[in-house]
Amino acid sequence: QESKSFAELLLHRCETAADVPALWTKASPAISHSRTSGRASEWTTWGEFSDDVWRAADALAELGVASGDRVVQFAENRYEWLVADQAILALGAIHVPVHATLGGRQAWRQIEHCGAHVVLASGESQLSRLAGVTSAASQSVRIVAFDVVSSQVGSPFENRSERALPVAATNDGLATSNRRLSDGSVLNWHELLSAAEPQRGRARAM
Repeated sequence: QESKSFAELLLHRCETAADVPALWTKASPAISHSRTSGRASEWTTWGEFSDDVWRAADALAELGVASGDRVVQFAENRYEWLVADQAILALGAIHVPVHATLGGRQAWRQIEHCGAHVVLASGESQLSRLAGVTSAASQSVRIVAFDVVSSQVGSPFENRSERALPVAATNDGLATSNRRLSDGSVLNWHELLSAAEPQRGRARAM
């Protein structure tokens, strides 16, 4: 049967070639199967990749992402970018990639123009650029960082009367992150995925 979407194509590939190597990547905490391998780089199989995609789909759906929504990625090429791209498509949402080297004003302009309410950013480099520009969209956007973010990134916003970016960095677990969604935290990608379920994400996919 012919696949009708990228999500279906991925599902078919992962079911028929789950143990076949798909990607050669650097070991990263973002890759669930590499956390205890101790290797600097390794193969990721189609099955392992699909598990991360469905976890990401579940996590994004928990953030309110639904079919037709725009999700921005402000990040360089990396494993998380690929996972997020497929998860966004699986939910029927629209992926809006923003070039990782753009300045804060240019990035915010694209975020505002597309109407995204979730922005996935690599880490402190991108967040610090967003922090330097006041944007009307900043109060309604949820920021998720792939890298662990230091408290110094969040501190400039806490004392502003008009915060340029909804940030008050926290890395103390998903429960805290969820409680802080309404008061402007930078969420951690790894934490969100660690609490997500591949089966649930797959069920939510189109």
